[in-house]
Amino acid sequence: TASFSVSAGNGPIAGSVSWDGAARTATFTPTSALVPSTPYTASIAASVTDAAGNPMASPHVWSFETAAPTAGSLDPAFGTLGMTTTDIGTATLDLANALVIQPDDKIVVVGGSAGSFAVLRYGADGTLDPGFGTGGKVTTPIGAGGAQARAVALQEDGMIVVAGTVGYGTALVRYGMDGALDPAFGSGGIVTLAAGATWSAAAYAVAVDGS
Repeated sequence: TASFSVSAGNGPIAGSVSWDGAARTATFTPTSALVPSTPYTASIAASVTDAAGNPMASPHVWSFETAAPTAGSLDPAFGTLGMTTTDIGTATLDLANALVIQPDDKIVVVGGSAGSFAVLRYGADGTLDPGFGTGGKVTTPIGAGGAQARAVALQEDGMIVVAGTVGYGTALVRYGMDGALDPAFGSGGIVTLAAGATWSAAAYAVAVDGS
């Protein structure tokens, strides 16, 4: 790669170079996908020689810009080629049921793992947010019968309210911006409701009036 390099405004792009002798073509393959709608500079060093061993008179440098993403296409700047997967705990099946995007573009995802509420927060690039819970993850066991978070809303003060099912009942849980349970809400941050209450209606109310 010392003879063939690609760079962007923030420095060199990691990758590998292959040579096809039959086609007389050198190919640079980046380690990670290039970012859409971004200018790049490619350079071939003057030390590169022809078949007779003669070096180039000077480096060959050119610029190009990657195409804009099409609607609905995976964003290579997010996670790995537009996707991220997370093991929450030791459960065979982890579920994600709802998400909300914070004003700072961080993404809060809620679901279930091993019978507990699961709440995860990612940065805009798809990496887990180390400032939330433990390494970006929080699990909250609630009562018996298995619990699963199914809706989430942000309050105006940044608090995160999660609603879901517990057995045949419903639960509301409120977390601080760091993922800690809010002791000022219910019992240690948790409110359980009788069977028949609607988790989606509860979460919608939070989203509308912030209370």
